Amino acid sequence: MGANYQFKADKIFQIKLTGKFFFLPDVSNFDTIILKINVESENIFKYFSLPFLMLKTKNFKQKYFLQKHNRGIRYFDITNCKNIIGGSDKIFLASNKLHFSSDINLICFNNNIANDVKVLVIAPHPDDAELAAFNFYRKHNSVIVTITAGEDGPNFYQKYYSNDRKKQYILKGKMRVFDSITTPLLGNVTSNNAINLGYFDNTIYQMWKDPDKTVISNYTEIDNVDFFRSKNSKNFIKMSRCQVTWHNLVADLKEVIEKVKPDIIVLPHPELDSHKDHKYVAHAVFAATKKISCKGSKYFFYITHATFSERYPYGPKHSAVTLPFNKNRLRSNYKIYSSLLSNEEQIGKEMAINTMHDLRYPPDQICSIINSFKHAVLPRFKEINAWHDYYRRFVRANEIFLVQEIE
Repeated sequence: MGANYQFKADKIFQIKLTGKFFFLPDVSNFDTIILKINVESENIFKYFSLPFLMLKTKNFKQKYFLQKHNRGIRYFDITNCKNIIGGSDKIFLASNKLHFSSDINLICFNNNIANDVKVLVIAPHPDDAELAAFNFYRKHNSVIVTITAGEDGPNFYQKYYSNDRKKQYILKGKMRVFDSITTPLLGNVTSNNAINLGYFDNTIYQMWKDPDKTVISNYTEIDNVDFFRSKNSKNFIKMSRCQVTWHNLVADLKEVIEKVKPDIIVLPHPELDSHKDHKYVAHAVFAATKKISCKGSKYFFYITHATFSERYPYGPKHSAVTLPFNKNRLRSNYKIYSSLLSNEEQIGKEMAINTMHDLRYPPDQICSIINSFKHAVLPRFKEINAWHDYYRRFVRANEIFLVQEIE
């Protein structure tokens, strides 16, 4: 099976491997380089451990990890090579358990991103902006808009209100709203430019399905969007749209976009991200941009819950992110943009993720026992810095986005 992507490439270099090496052509005019290659997993041991493709020279080595089963076209972001490897360096390809073809393509993109570009990051939940785009928004003039309070899901607050489940989830929502407003300070975004709209976690699909119906929070039973929205540091968005409906969400997003006037809107990909809140937040953004002129602006799509596997991105922390496996043909053609992170920037991103209360809490007793066993017996798990897998998945050498002009 291939990975079904269609690109709006600025340049494609067709290369034939000599043995298992090639020379890098002149890619200095491009900001993102994707290697396209046909691979197949070896039959022996293909079910154990992750396969990787490795690029190496005398002074450089990088592993790119894939899911366990592979047959067909795969895409590897090798942008970090272009500033390290010279045109006279032999670049060798190797793998632990992949057969690969001798014909490769280097698909090159130039996204022409100015230093003063205005960026609007749309996060369905507190922490999505940091997981997907912390380094990207840190480098630009950015506004962060989080859609929901994030009050749904796992509950770590029983010890504070042991007999009142409603209060437990209200406390969780308040803490996550606080995180969504304050954590962007670590990425050079002032609290005036980090806003939480106060909608309810795990309800966006329900709102889309019945756009006139008012929804309530699943566990807190709150029915007024102002309950969480009032925690914002200033009245960036109207407080009058109390009813939690799809129409009001679209109206809020329209108002935000008109105020910010972004050159780039960063948002979840509606086809490649499996989380319903992520999918339908993207559709709410589309509905808002249809109502106003965004000519010349771009969508930068991210993926935090890949449709093929929740384990994506694969491989250990600090390794490079590849494009996710995709078995369905996408509706649009895309450019790709890779935002590279130095070691120092990866530390900064990890610290930002670690400020999120929902990502740093200890697990229950059973999870603690399992994780202790993994750390003791399997050394590779020592790289995972929490009971969640988020640190492994998102503290990486790059952040990758699918880019599309807003029509």
